[in-house]
Amino acid sequence: MKKKLLIIDDETAIRELLASMLLSMSGLYDIYKAESGEKAIALARTVVPDCVFTDMQMSGLDGLETFRELKKLNPCIKVVLVTGFASQDRIDAALQEGAVDCLMKPFTIADVKAVLEKH
Repeated sequence: MKKKLLIIDDETAIRELLASMLLSMSGLYDIYKAESGEKAIALARTVVPDCVFTDMQMSGLDGLETFRELKKLNPCIKVVLVTGFASQDRIDAALQEGAVDCLMKPFTIADVKAVLEKH
């Protein structure tokens, strides 16, 4: 059975880049995408993703708020933070609350693969 991965980023280019990286690795994943935290939460109610990659800096619900809402829907969900700007304090807070990893922009396909293999 394929794992369901949800990518949340308000930047289309980053969302599509990460999706293409994940698709190129194998056929093991069904990829879902959302351009906001609000849309991701609505989607997660029907899709029930196994793992989420969420940008930390987004308008509306930011990545940390989105992460918290997703954990309420599914406490077992694995959430990977994606950021180029977030403070270490915010990253540490999310990791303490149960995020499994943080992927720093710019990232490579090797970085993405390492995170998936680790978790």
